[in-house]
Amino acid sequence: MEEMIFNMADTHLFFNDLEECDQVHIDDVSSDDNGQDLSTYSFATDGFHAAATSANLCLATGVRGGVDWMRKLAFRYRRVKELYSTYKNNVGGLLGPAKRDAWLQLRAEVEALTDSWLTHALKSLSIISSRSNCVNVLVTTTQLIPALAKVLLYSLGSVFPIENIYSATKIGKEPHTHAHTQEQPHTSARLTSNNTEREI
Repeated sequence: MEEMIFNMADTHLFFNDLEECDQVHIDDVSSDDNGQDLSTYSFATDGFHAAATSANLCLATGVRGGVDWMRKLAFRYRRVKELYSTYKNNVGGLLGPAKRDAWLQLRAEVEALTDSWLTHALKSLSIISSRSNCVNVLVTTTQLIPALAKVLLYSLGSVFPIENIYSATKIGKEPHTHAHTQEQPHTSARLTSNNTEREI
């Protein structure tokens, strides 16, 4: 599954361009987006990747390129958001027939090996998201683009709106969980895939 996650991230979600320009949230650079129509925009020839590679414009310190470069970065994140929203309920349509079949086979194998954990998780998350006063928020230590690919490939896009997905790679999980707990102190339940989180 990991190979498929990174293949989707690279092929459809610009991970090759964005790996060194990771963001915490999909809208972090949206203020740099001028709203240009991207239907005929050529991401492959806009010079973004070459400029980022040669100038090391995505530094850990937050130093970034100029206005033109930031606009191109924002375009990529907007396109990722559009693709996520379009294909969150139809990942097979994004993958194409051959990769779709391989993905379905892999998903079936994961379900068989894990006693249908994905089915159970999706059912639980669907119940939560169907409640009027509840939302699912995903905070992950994975970079944002691979995390989005993973959510899509595990068919969790319908229960995790892209606006509710955060990467804690840069700043850690605590700022996100603390902020959410402050906003909803009596309605917060936190689940984790490791032993660092204890509140349920």
